[in-house]
Amino acid sequence: SMSKSVHSFCVQKDIGHISEAPGIFSNPTSHGEIPLVLIPGHRSVFTGTGWWMTIPSGVSCLMQKWGRHTEIAKPGGSITPPWYRIAYIVTQQSCNYNAPVKECPTSDNVRVGVDCLIVFSIREADQFV
Repeated sequence: SMSKSVHSFCVQKDIGHISEAPGIFSNPTSHGEIPLVLIPGHRSVFTGTGWWMTIPSGVSCLMQKWGRHTEIAKPGGSITPPWYRIAYIVTQQSCNYNAPVKECPTSDNVRVGVDCLIVFSIREADQFV
């Protein structure tokens, strides 16, 4: 008997804070969800950390100024005015997309099970979003 394989699907998710991104990307769900793009919540200007921004490594953080794309932010911490924000966080990891076919007939009518696995990664994050 064939093991039951889950069909993958790619998603964009809202998250609370930039720092959550690496953990979300590196822990896939059991029901086939592949997070490719995360949208962090807005920073609060009124807290002590409102001007401090820490960019995690291993992800592509797309920086915006007044809502327009400026650059892919470099990892590390910096004092950044609140009109700059991370609009999108894109995974840099290789993603495994699984597309199982339960059974299909061959040309001579033999039933076969097929499991297609595609491994991909996103190279140009700003072009992808």
